[in-house]
Amino acid sequence: MSSVFLSSILDDKTLIVPVSNALGVCSTGVKSSGIHGSGVQHSGAHVPLKEIRGGSVLFHVIKEPEAKLEEISWGFGPDLKYRVMLRVHNGSERTQTWVSLQDKYKQRVHVPNVTSLRIENLTQEDSGPYQARAIFTGGVESNQIFYLTVYGT
Repeated sequence: MSSVFLSSILDDKTLIVPVSNALGVCSTGVKSSGIHGSGVQHSGAHVPLKEIRGGSVLFHVIKEPEAKLEEISWGFGPDLKYRVMLRVHNGSERTQTWVSLQDKYKQRVHVPNVTSLRIENLTQEDSGPYQARAIFTGGVESNQIFYLTVYGT
């Protein structure tokens, strides 16, 4: 079992909360019930994050050391209206490709590394579910859902 940290940035202060997960993906500590079809592993929990309008949030996925990460897709929205916004490919040169929602996020989203996504200058409209889908060699996928609530100041 690996140690995992959930980081949240708010007004230049970083809150790091240790949690554990057999998948190596940030979660509230609820273990996966296993693989759910198509080789996709789910964390079994939504990670709730609360931030203040104008602040920043950092979504971070920790991978197991023995797993070779190929790509992470970041998306926003509930199940029926979910949209992939950005794909980050891990290779000799990390690349990121915008898929959708560029108008809403492109100037405020940063990818500090292949497993992290930061959104700055949060608005209340940024509230909702965000999903990270990690794709590993061999076709194994792992999903993590973060539920962000942005409060007014």
